[in-house]
Order: sequence, then C-alpha cells, then structure tokens
Amino acid sequence: MPRIEEEGGYYFVNFSLLREDDKLTPQEREAVFAVIRQGDRNRYSLHAVVVMPTHVHLILQAIVEDNPVPLPKITHHIKGFSALKVNRLRGRKGALWMPRSHNRLLITDYEYRQKLKYIYENPRRGQLVKDPEDYPFLWYLGKVEDKEPG
Repeated sequence: MPRIEEEGGYYFVNFSLLREDDKLTPQEREAVFAVIRQGDRNRYSLHAVVVMPTHVHLILQAIVEDNPVPLPKITHHIKGFSALKVNRLRGRKGALWMPRSHNRLLITDYEYRQKLKYIYENPRRGQLVKDPEDYPFLWYLGKVEDKEPG
C-alpha cells in the first residue's frame, strides 16, 4: 500500500527492535530517548515519545519551514543515530531496529488524543510502572485526556 504523507501533518510512528528476544536496558532506552528529544525543533516538532524495552512510539510533526524533511528521512535518522548509540553501549555494530517503521497520519483531534493516551499508558500496560508519570522515558506535550470527545 502506498504511504500517505502530508506536509505539516501529525504522525503516530512506531518501530521495534529487530530481534524479538532483544530488550533495551534502561541505559540504552535513555540513549534512544535522548536522540529523539535532540531532534525536536531541529528536524521535527515532537509531541510525545515513549521508549519501551522492545519498541518506540512517538507523535511528531515534520517541520515544513525553509527546508522540510520528509518523514522517511526523519525516521531513518532517528533509527540510525539511536542504533549507533546503543551499539556503542553494547560494543557491537549492525542493525538494531526492524527496517520498516509504522507511520500513521493523524487526521482528527480525536485520533491525536487517542494516540497520545496510548503512548502515555504504554509503560503501565507494559507493567513497568504503576503511574506513567514515573516512567523516565516518557515525554509528551499538553494534557492526556481520559474522555472521548462529546
């Protein structure tokens, strides 16, 4: 299926580790988290991110001023640079992430809020913390709403 890309659109992006039996340590999750946060306001506007032991979820908007960066380049940069950082910590080289990322254009406010809540709840669903606010590799803009739009 062709990928839909809308200049200035908001995207829910997720990608996973290449090996199913692999897990990121807290130090490795911090490295991935830092790479993603450093790209904010440079290549994209980050709205939410959670780095889990086996995967990453984020909501971002590509910056469209002066020189827009296409979404595939953004995800390629994030995955490539974070793999380099994690591999340095592991003392190895090679692929870390699955080649394909899953990107979904968020059309409505409801979709945006739904994905933001999904990201927020991910550490609790993964049984890493009782309160998502206690998870150090979670960051988001704004407020997570519990209610569906009326």
